[in-house]
Amino acid sequence: MKSLATLWKPKGRKGIELFRARLHRYRYAKHMHECFTIGLNDGGQGRFWCRGTEHEARPGGLNLINPNEVHTGQSEDRGWFYRDIYIEVRTWRKYLQMLGFRDGLAEFTAPVAEGRRTWQSFHAVFTAMDREASQLTCDTLFLEALATLAPSLSAPLPEAHPATAREPRAVANARELLEAHRDEDLTLRQLAQSVDLHPHYLVRAFKKAYGLPPHGYQRHLRLLEGKRRLANGQPIAQVAHDLGFFDQSHFHRHFKQTFGVSPGAYRKVNSVQEPPPPTA
Repeated sequence: MKSLATLWKPKGRKGIELFRARLHRYRYAKHMHECFTIGLNDGGQGRFWCRGTEHEARPGGLNLINPNEVHTGQSEDRGWFYRDIYIEVRTWRKYLQMLGFRDGLAEFTAPVAEGRRTWQSFHAVFTAMDREASQLTCDTLFLEALATLAPSLSAPLPEAHPATAREPRAVANARELLEAHRDEDLTLRQLAQSVDLHPHYLVRAFKKAYGLPPHGYQRHLRLLEGKRRLANGQPIAQVAHDLGFFDQSHFHRHFKQTFGVSPGAYRKVNSVQEPPPPTA
């Protein structure tokens, strides 16, 4: 069976590259990258040499490579199916600073990490970036995923910022900003700076207050607007595109999960009432 591999830069994600491979009887020579690498093992069986030791790449596990670390890679008899997220050092530091690391300085302490929750978190990150989800969605998912990697980082995850008397107003201001700029592709850093809260803390406080993280709330606002536009007779494909959904099927899936009917059915009979935002 032929080996296949694809490397690309996701639209709107500066400092990030994505890689997908299906390898059969393939071996990489010793090499290195100038960026941080987070690899998701999807299936089959792989093996790689790093830091003087051979490591197995098992399905559901992560491969973690620091910049300029020499390593190899090879597929076993069953093949090796995996995905990589390549993060430039400047972008890596930006995200660590958003997590609370003052200088954004932390590296991987081991080349392998196990744990279904961590794998699922980075699977969500990869999918969001691949499907060109909003910056707020990608930022939030990436921060939440990085937090699950805390045991694998060379510096401990900073303690949560303590609550302050101004927190409820700041979180409410964030919600008002999302409502006022529903159609804009805000980043998490922009939203946090606007209300003077730390990005990672804002995500947790917002979810505690409203039952959804900021990107989930933003998506619900867009679904409500899509519902109004469909009632006015706008084409489904146009509504999905104008409101920032990856494609019509992406819009269809979230619309039906939220309102119980498909966009086409709603547009045809216009009989659905607006429910409150879903719980997390």
